[in-house]
Amino acid sequence: MEAGPQNSRSSLQRLVAIAAVAIVVYAIANVAHEGSHGVACILVGGRPVALSAIYFDCDEAGVAPGVLKWIPASGTLVNFALAGAALLVLRSLKRAASTHRYFWWLFMTVNALQAAGYWLFSGVANIGDWAMVIDGLGPHWLWRVGLGLIGAIAYFAVIRFSLQELGVFLAPGQDRVQQARRLTLVPYLVGGALYVTAGLLNPLSLALVLVSAAAASFGGTSAMAWMFNLVDLPRWSSAEAVEPFSPALSRPWMAGALLSAVGFITVLGPSVTF
Repeated sequence: MEAGPQNSRSSLQRLVAIAAVAIVVYAIANVAHEGSHGVACILVGGRPVALSAIYFDCDEAGVAPGVLKWIPASGTLVNFALAGAALLVLRSLKRAASTHRYFWWLFMTVNALQAAGYWLFSGVANIGDWAMVIDGLGPHWLWRVGLGLIGAIAYFAVIRFSLQELGVFLAPGQDRVQQARRLTLVPYLVGGALYVTAGLLNPLSLALVLVSAAAASFGGTSAMAWMFNLVDLPRWSSAEAVEPFSPALSRPWMAGALLSAVGFITVLGPSVTF
């Protein structure tokens, strides 16, 4: 009689543990992206004006046109760099499922998907950071097509590589798709909710919630909402786990998630001015 409720509690605890890791990962990836715009702004001679969860405002007066494009380009480049660093950490860890390893896998995946997705998004929609980077370069349509194609290729390459690394968390002989769904879909929904909630507090425009907050989360990492269906396809994933990954609900992760969420929403949501 108690097995059902006990299993339900255990399942809920696993979901909460995954959500806690996701909050920390998405918050760091966003701060790194927007913060890198600020660093680039200072390096090229601009003056930081405001930092928000969904934008960075730089006073570009006096900045030489030749270096101005480094400001919008920096966010994506830093996300790619962080994804590469996370991969190096993953490769240095013992190939065994753990919450620590899951953090680094998710950190790598979120940063890489957001970066590659930004190329695709800007190329197709002609808005966002990379639309600013290619602005004035001609023929403009060719730059847009090239950026979109590179983004699409990079995006699917990230998906494949991420799923291969995810294999260590998926136990063979069980429903690997279901296991993978829990590890990708939950972070996707939690991360998107975090970005949109903070974005709703921005002082500029509600439109930014769509073109920045939702675009970076629900759009940029949209692969996490469906890529789990590919884990059983040849060459898309590997089966190295002995048993299903069961993240433990711990006080440090819960505290980190709470601090990350509160700080991200209440401080960076309304923006910090300089």
